[in-house]
Amino acid sequence: MFWVNYHSFRSLSLSLSLFVVPHRCDVTCLEDIDDDPNLHKGKNPFLCPIFFGWERQISKKHPGPKQFVFYRTPCGRRLRNLNDTQYYLHETKSKLTIDLFSYEPCLDPFAYFVPKKSFCDIRDLSYGRENVPVPCANGVDREYPDYIEYSQFRMPTRGVNMNLDSSFLCGCDCEDDCQDRSKCSCVQLTITASRALTSGEANDDAGYHYRRLNEAMVTGVYECNSSCKCSKRCYNRVVQNGLQLRLQVFKTDRKGWGIRCLNDIPAGCFICCYAGQLLTEQGANEDGERFGDEYMAELDHIEVVEKLKEGYESDVVEPDGEMSSDGSSGADAGAEEGDSDSDFSAEDSNVESGKQSGGARSTKSPGSETEKTEEWAKNIPLDADGNEGAFLDGEGGESAEQAVGEEDDDSNSRLPSLDGLRRSSRLSKLPNPKSKEAQSVTALKATEAATAEEAEREVQQKEKEGVVEGKKKNRYKPLRSWYNEEFCFIMDAKTQGNLGRYLNHSCSPNVFVQNVFVDTHDLRFPWVAFFAEKLIRAGEELTWDYSYKIGSVPGKVLYCYCQSQDCRGRLL
Repeated sequence: MFWVNYHSFRSLSLSLSLFVVPHRCDVTCLEDIDDDPNLHKGKNPFLCPIFFGWERQISKKHPGPKQFVFYRTPCGRRLRNLNDTQYYLHETKSKLTIDLFSYEPCLDPFAYFVPKKSFCDIRDLSYGRENVPVPCANGVDREYPDYIEYSQFRMPTRGVNMNLDSSFLCGCDCEDDCQDRSKCSCVQLTITASRALTSGEANDDAGYHYRRLNEAMVTGVYECNSSCKCSKRCYNRVVQNGLQLRLQVFKTDRKGWGIRCLNDIPAGCFICCYAGQLLTEQGANEDGERFGDEYMAELDHIEVVEKLKEGYESDVVEPDGEMSSDGSSGADAGAEEGDSDSDFSAEDSNVESGKQSGGARSTKSPGSETEKTEEWAKNIPLDADGNEGAFLDGEGGESAEQAVGEEDDDSNSRLPSLDGLRRSSRLSKLPNPKSKEAQSVTALKATEAATAEEAEREVQQKEKEGVVEGKKKNRYKPLRSWYNEEFCFIMDAKTQGNLGRYLNHSCSPNVFVQNVFVDTHDLRFPWVAFFAEKLIRAGEELTWDYSYKIGSVPGKVLYCYCQSQDCRGRLL
């Protein structure tokens, strides 16, 4: 029946093309055709234009293998790209939407996957709650999927307060279904939010293009909402329209249940959402212990963006920071001096780091101190066995090695490095050049003062950089703390959820996840949506990268069976 309808439409369009006259397209071009796509709900959406008298033609430009796609309208006009299609749909007041067209030559709108065998089938796993039936097939064994309370929307639980009042939403005043991205305030929200990326500049290409998302936006996508004046055919309404593609839940060999597409899916096309119960951190821990946590997903949009923004701002140079002659700040120069292999103590060099102009360090030559040390090294006597003797300094019988060691502990300085001398023998037993008690006390006090000043500068530098005891602090107060919250909310699809819970992991995924804001602009509650990362063939499994870190959960090992060329072998 399907092929008869298609050929009848093709014959009709071919006969009409013989009598096409030049004209300006308007509403009269489609006045005799009711092209409502809801009339063919449940079928491949990319076949809807063909059902209403359109033709999808593929041509090749010689020389070369590159192919091009053209759409021929019922009135005979030939469209070459989505921009032409957008103009035609607007001028003719067509009910077809722009996402029903694809100019990818590799996409086959007639491709349909049929499993070879199936021991058990379910016609609709959503029980009629989705726009399109979601069948289920098992060609491995006779097991059925676990029963869940199907819901395509989020379900908040105790302790989760979502404000869905439309008066708290920003809406647009577009009357052209948001075709002009520069005038739509909702699209501009997406573009403005992209400034939080590492570049620090707004991405004018952020968001949807002809209802397709070409790349993942870490800062989120803002769709038009109930406060907007645009219609349901708006170019910025995608996820809220619900499931449009034909998908099938099936049993895999080693990964449990998964999802595959029954028709070809173009790149950037919306697939489905991830819905379930919204839990607090405490509720998620309790449910995880009782029922398991394999279907839990964190709504960590705030933390991801803050981490990304913090990494960008850490590279920015402070405008009021004191810079040294070599490009480092004064505090850095002081820390470098205290930790360097300098041959001089703070007293001998007579340098107070940070007090000179620009924080530059003195480069005073060692001069006489090195010459004196070399002279003392030459005069060290040997004992009867030919070994170097040990000198005693002072009345207490304290060895020179001990005296030098104590001075090193206090001043954090080091003796000069002399060529041709073995540090383990001769340098370790050098006599103290300042044997007088008064000079030793003076040197000790000066060294302690310099050490204390150096330590204070290091603490100030660490506080300035936001580093305390090896842990990096946020430069600004976390956004979630303004809600008096410490942890993000958890989406759990264990017992209540939709078909998004069946998406498996792959190290080479064909689907990417995207946070989308539809019914609220509260950054804590985005919609979790999935989009096609590339062209997906009919019958191919839909997978996305869970982004787990191996070893992040102590004592738990989870192996990966994606069998891709880039497989990491493990998830945890």
